[in-house]
Amino acid sequence: MRLQDISLEKMEAVFSRPEYRRGGKLTEWVEWRFHELAEFRLGPSVEKLTSAGICRETLGFGMGFVWVSRVLDYCLKDLFGDRRVRMRDATALKRAVEVLTRMSGAIPNKAEVKGLPSFEATAKSLETYSMMLVWGEALYAFTGAGSCQEMAKYSLASVVKRVSGKFYDREVSAMTGAALGDFEYDETAHRVWRIRTYDRLEKSFPLAPMALQALNNALMRQ
Repeated sequence: MRLQDISLEKMEAVFSRPEYRRGGKLTEWVEWRFHELAEFRLGPSVEKLTSAGICRETLGFGMGFVWVSRVLDYCLKDLFGDRRVRMRDATALKRAVEVLTRMSGAIPNKAEVKGLPSFEATAKSLETYSMMLVWGEALYAFTGAGSCQEMAKYSLASVVKRVSGKFYDREVSAMTGAALGDFEYDETAHRVWRIRTYDRLEKSFPLAPMALQALNNALMRQ
């Protein structure tokens, strides 16, 4: 399916499945997460946002994306070195693939050396490893986001705006800070970030908040 063919209605159909119903495992996980974040005292913020039409499950799911985004960014940005190192290593692996391809073509019957993987298998593995080193750059370029964390924060802020018609910066900043484990993340910091970032991501990749909106719509119909 092409991205332009993905609609809010199609996403709602996905979230209408039994596994996403209230009271099930999704609700259990969300309530467990809220319990784990009790020290952030999110009660008033959650209550205000739910009264504006955003389900607790939607908020919990959005916060979960913010929480896991730190791990995603580490894997995509830092695990295999900084960008310069990763691009250099990816190029080196591509050169190795070219060498193996030439070696494979030089052997008419593709004879294999006992105890060693075939040229084709090795080349394919190295090509995959080369792609892994630049997955982050590809993802960030595709979404227009500078990081997974930026996309996750935008998704939570956007679903609140889409459903309620308001940004609710104070409440969203409280939930974002809790998801990041950051007591210093406040309304001012969040509003500055939103003003600088929101419109750009709303134009480049609105699918993530659309998915949260679809989940919320499906839950509200139950």
